[in-house]
Amino acid sequence: MRYTNKQISKIEESAKKKNRDLIHITEKKNFSTEDKIKFGLCQHFVQYQVTSDISLKKMAELMGVPITRLSEITNYKFQKYTVDKLINYLGKLAEHDSQTKEYLRFFSRVAEMRIPSLSQSKKLNKAIDQTMNI
Repeated sequence: MRYTNKQISKIEESAKKKNRDLIHITEKKNFSTEDKIKFGLCQHFVQYQVTSDISLKKMAELMGVPITRLSEITNYKFQKYTVDKLINYLGKLAEHDSQTKEYLRFFSRVAEMRIPSLSQSKKLNKAIDQTMNI
């Protein structure tokens, strides 16, 4: 199962109402740009685990990383990690998952893009928002 940003927001709101810290997220709107990128990268680990119906232990073995690290990442405790470290871990996951591999390919192509004009940027953001059901 794939979760949209709306579904994740609903889960967070439900956790707040129940006074639980389900995924260790408080106010995403207060995130720095770096934190937003880290959050987005962590989502891919969670998505793979859910869609593959794989245990965290098996996933850690598959990737060759300690289960404690993977647990922190899948619980969105990303403060300890740099963006490049999360991308490296995602690269290990991509060796076993074509969807993650394609995402990293897309991510690297975006990083290589020229900076678009302001109007082009706004159009791209609007298109992305519509695609992601935001």
